[in-house]
Amino acid sequence: MTQSNLGQWAKKLTIEPKVNDPKPIVILDQAPSQPYRYLAILDFEATCDEDRKFGPSEIIEFPIVLVDTQSLKIVKIFHAYIIPTINPILTPFCTQLTGITQEMVSSKAGAKSFDEVWTQVLQFLKDNQLTASDQVPYDQNPFCFVTCGDWDLKTMLPTQFNGLGWDKTKIPAPFRKWINIKALFNSFYKTNKKTSIRGMTDMLTRLGLPLEGRHHSGIDDSRNISAIAIKMLKDGCVFRANNPQSKAQS
Repeated sequence: MTQSNLGQWAKKLTIEPKVNDPKPIVILDQAPSQPYRYLAILDFEATCDEDRKFGPSEIIEFPIVLVDTQSLKIVKIFHAYIIPTINPILTPFCTQLTGITQEMVSSKAGAKSFDEVWTQVLQFLKDNQLTASDQVPYDQNPFCFVTCGDWDLKTMLPTQFNGLGWDKTKIPAPFRKWINIKALFNSFYKTNKKTSIRGMTDMLTRLGLPLEGRHHSGIDDSRNISAIAIKMLKDGCVFRANNPQSKAQS
């Protein structure tokens, strides 16, 4: 990528007003040691209930927090609430767990259908020239999704496609390769059965980071996972795709 192209890319990425860092993106001259220039932190929230017979679940919150592995900053945020259609009325359990109310997933509040939001997500990737490539030197802007476990992209996204009658084999390549940050954390910090972490709050505690916002809010969890990823990057962790599908392909 030329310096002029880098400049154009930097102009496209702007800090969201809620992010407490007004400084612009810093483009470093030194070639990055990370396989991906950007990490796309993703944490779905979905319809749910205490009753295990409930289902199928539908995605009702779709957040993406983009972290620059060079500047170690959040540089872009996508966030949308989605109107559920199979079970359109949220259960009290779902609202209590996620903080998402019926009004928040209504068209009146600005929520959209999954079809509309999916189109916006793909446009978000296109607008920011994000690619699934991990070839160095970079000729575009390679990235990889980061999730807290495998559920979001291994289970929930295919479930959403099935519920809509879409062909899940058509899920784009970037959504079929991801970094399970829990597995990476345990590997990088060499935890054992007694010290291994179970989830996001365990990682925050272990790293001495505060829990910001509400646990099980998709956007708040994505911000907290971003803080974990940034701390791990500072500690020298290399982020590589580690989900089962990516291992099978390597």
